[in-house]
Amino acid sequence: MTNDFHMFRALQIAHKNGLIGAEGIAASSPHEMLPNNMLREFFAEIKFLFS
Repeated sequence: MTNDFHMFRALQIAHKNGLIGAEGIAASSPHEMLPNNMLREFFAEIKFLFS
């Protein structure tokens, strides 16, 4: 289980580590936090792609 804004990267990490059939259950986040969460995930995704 992870937050909704983090699900995409969480599944990427699982697949990168050999968990090909991984699925996730996302917990919702407050809507007022969406801009902050998306900005944070943008930079986290960049870091993931270059690691």
